[in-house]
Amino acid sequence: MKYIALLLFSCANFSLHAAVIEDPYQNIQYIQLDNGLQVYLLNNDTAVNTKIELTVAVGTDIETKETYGLSHLVEHMVFRDKRIPHRDFVDYIKEEGASYMNGYTTRYETGYIATIENNKSFWIVEQFAQMLFDKEVALEDLTSEKGAVQTEIGAYQWTDKPIASLASFIAMLTPPQPDIFIDDFSLSEITEQPAYFNQKINNQKFTLSQVMAHYETYYYPANMVLKIAGNFDMVKMQAHVQDHYGSIQKTGIEKAAAPIESPRLNSRPYQMFVEGAYENHGYLGVKYILDDYKKHLVISAYLDNLAIRLQQKLRNDLGHTYSLSAANFNRNKAHIAYIYFDGLHNEFETNIVAVRDAIKHDLTTLSNETIDDALREYKKYYTAIEHDSNSLMELITTAQYLQEEFDTANSSYHIFNTINHQDFRSTLNEIFIDNHHYSYINREYYFFPHDIMVMGVLSLIAMVIAYLKLPFLDKNTACSARKITMSRRISNRFLGFIYIVAIYLFSAFIWSWFKHFFFTYIIGNNAYLFSMDMPYSYIWSVSDIIIGIFLFLFFCRYVFSYTARLAVTKEGFCLIGHRIKTFSKTDISNIQTTPWKMTKAFKTFGNAILFWKPLLKITLNDGEEIYIRHKHARHLKEDLEGHFS
Repeated sequence: MKYIALLLFSCANFSLHAAVIEDPYQNIQYIQLDNGLQVYLLNNDTAVNTKIELTVAVGTDIETKETYGLSHLVEHMVFRDKRIPHRDFVDYIKEEGASYMNGYTTRYETGYIATIENNKSFWIVEQFAQMLFDKEVALEDLTSEKGAVQTEIGAYQWTDKPIASLASFIAMLTPPQPDIFIDDFSLSEITEQPAYFNQKINNQKFTLSQVMAHYETYYYPANMVLKIAGNFDMVKMQAHVQDHYGSIQKTGIEKAAAPIESPRLNSRPYQMFVEGAYENHGYLGVKYILDDYKKHLVISAYLDNLAIRLQQKLRNDLGHTYSLSAANFNRNKAHIAYIYFDGLHNEFETNIVAVRDAIKHDLTTLSNETIDDALREYKKYYTAIEHDSNSLMELITTAQYLQEEFDTANSSYHIFNTINHQDFRSTLNEIFIDNHHYSYINREYYFFPHDIMVMGVLSLIAMVIAYLKLPFLDKNTACSARKITMSRRISNRFLGFIYIVAIYLFSAFIWSWFKHFFFTYIIGNNAYLFSMDMPYSYIWSVSDIIIGIFLFLFFCRYVFSYTARLAVTKEGFCLIGHRIKTFSKTDISNIQTTPWKMTKAFKTFGNAILFWKPLLKITLNDGEEIYIRHKHARHLKEDLEGHFS
């Protein structure tokens, strides 16, 4: 019996060792043809379809205001050829069995993609060669594709340009918002491209010669990458690619390329706290520079495992959260990785503490068993790959990324298999330091539900009340209501409203720019206001509202003159608006009407749509001249003369 048990154990042990996990990337073949075309091939016997993608290093980044949209139109034109059915490769290839056929244009790249059954793998490769390099198109093809593009991007409307100009003007007036890649990684601001409406206008003007010149300039083999994934004979496919692509001798030097960025991480933790969000949700993690791909694998494996452990505690045991997961975002090599979580108001703060404490605890007490669990779970990303053409293409894309960004032929799986316990711990301790922590916390309220909204409404009410009381801060008894015998409105109500709104916006812009300069250049942190947590952020929110109202009232009273009414008393007359100006009738030397002139604009009280109409001119004994706007200046003159006589 003992020998039988030993035999069974030996067989089981042999089976475990026999089931060696293969590197899913190992069959990727990379070749570069003599003409410069880069080729990635991946064969898998279980794949049902073959997917082909050819990318060209050209996109909207190389375009100007006058040529914006040209790369997109050329993308459409590449599908055209008068020698094939329908004069269109999209319809032709789909008729031949392709389940997907399309193209795309981005800032730095134009791509062409197709998916077809395996028995036409070689055929689709040949068709792409003809489509990309052997073109015969005519004006009717351009007309058709210009119509298709115009339908895709929309027709130009007369409102497009004013709206875009207004948006640009507002963006110019508004101070830069905090940007983690600019503020924390010292990356440059992404250059702005021409307004989108230019593409709508240009598409109607492009000529066939322009399109073909653009095509000839950028569509050459050394500016392209060909990727093929599916079920095919690898040796035969290499020869097939060489036959149909290697013989193309077209050359060029122009290409679109993303700028080379060298991120430099600052030594300040990133903290962002937002009150008044639609729900409680947070992101806690780390910011780091991806200068070694192994870092990405370790951090991803760790955070995935941490999310599982926290979910077992916070959701399964306590019911304090619904969603809890690991995620990341990046701009090239500037990376942010984090745990996402949510929670109701009563549990959310404990969730924040739980996530932070878990990370802090792991940095000192992470066991080998936990590391093994993390690596074993993360290995599923390699072992659970579905070998369809889309998944295979993703493997090629990862291999391409590693080759282009890290100049290595090692696969992602090979790098992952080199991670040991020491690598795991040292990477976490190197990256998860206090100065590189990432926190983004959104709370729906602090003291009571909708408190930020209530504060906003109350501040609006307070501002309106303070504004209405503004003229009477002078406590001018000479213009009290009981003394007024005649009153005339000298400002149009609508223009007055617009004027007040303009003052408010101006004060808001001034205040926002002051905060930007102060916190950027004095405090040294553009996002300082958002880096304060409760209750300090709440105190600031209230203070910000009070200061904003005060600044608005200051501009109304002392900077921008506005007068709404002319009030007449037995002793004289008053100009009532943001301030009250009183004049005695004994000071009046002369009352007359006078034509409007631009030179009188800053001396005129009142606002009107028909600003060119005659003004009422009141000359005082000391020589001062007062101009009053009224729609019937002559009638007002007669009324005043009769009143004061």
